[in-house]
Amino acid sequence: MSTTQSQNGDFFDNTFYAWGYALVPTVKSYEEILSLFDENSRLKITLIWTVISYSFAMLLFFVYIILFEGFGKEPSLRTSALVVVVVFVSLIYVVVGIVFLIVPTGISHFIATRLGGEASFASMIFMYSSSFSPMVVLSMIMMLALGKSPPVSHVCVVLNIYQFVLLVNATKAVHKLNWFKSIVVSLPVLLVSFGEDLLSNLYRW
Repeated sequence: MSTTQSQNGDFFDNTFYAWGYALVPTVKSYEEILSLFDENSRLKITLIWTVISYSFAMLLFFVYIILFEGFGKEPSLRTSALVVVVVFVSLIYVVVGIVFLIVPTGISHFIATRLGGEASFASMIFMYSSSFSPMVVLSMIMMLALGKSPPVSHVCVVLNIYQFVLLVNATKAVHKLNWFKSIVVSLPVLLVSFGEDLLSNLYRW
C-alpha cells in the first residue's frame, strides 16, 4: 500500500472515530478526538469535515424532495438546469456553514482566552467542527424524517440542547477550563444551532 493510500485510510478511519466520539457528551471523548489529528492538520481537517457534512446533508435534502415532493419533474426543468440548481444551492449551503462555524467559534475562542483558555484557534475550531459535522447530517435526517409534522419543532429544541452539551464538553477538553467557564464560552455558538435549524427547515416554506 502506498503512503498516500495509507494516509487516506487513516483520514477516513479517524474521521469515523472522531464523529462517533463527538456524539458522546464526555470530556474524555473530545480528548480522544484531539489525539487523532496533529495540530498542524486541524484547520485543513476542519474545512474538509465542514464541506463533507454540509454537502452530504444538502444531497440528502435534494434526494428527498426529488423522490417525495416531485422536485425536478416539471417539464420546463431540464436535467442540466436541475444539476445547476443542486450544485449552486449546495455551494451556498456549504459557504454559510463555514461562516456559521468560523464566526461564533472565533467569538467563543476570544472569550475562552480571556478566561484562561490555553488552546489555539485551530484546535478550538477543530473541536467544534468535530461536533457540528455529524450533527449537521443527523439534524437533516431528523428534519426530513419528520417532514411537516408538529414534533419537528420539539426535536429541534432537543437537538439544540444536545449540541450545546457537546460544545461545553469540547470546550472543557480543548481549553482546560472549569465547567462554568466552559458553559460561558459555549453560549455564543449556541446561536449557530438556531441558524442550522432555519436552513434545514427552508424546504417546508
